[in-house]
Amino acid sequence: MCGRHARCFMGQQPKALIFTFSIINIPATFFNAAIAPVPLWGEKRHLILIVGILLQIVSTILMFYTSCIDPGIVPATLISKNAK
Repeated sequence: MCGRHARCFMGQQPKALIFTFSIINIPATFFNAAIAPVPLWGEKRHLILIVGILLQIVSTILMFYTSCIDPGIVPATLISKNAK
């Protein structure tokens, strides 16, 4: 998926990933369970629930994808001979 030389870096702070996962999924789950099914939305409540669930799934997948491919390591820059 990421190529032949892809590596998975999760970093040294797994608590940060768990915290971010919680920040994304706890409110989204609350919305999908308590707010989206409310009859206030009328006929569109099923559409709102489907969109809410899809956004939660997509954001969680993209969060894990980003955490695996972007380790936050800044590559060393090459110093130009013309730099002063």
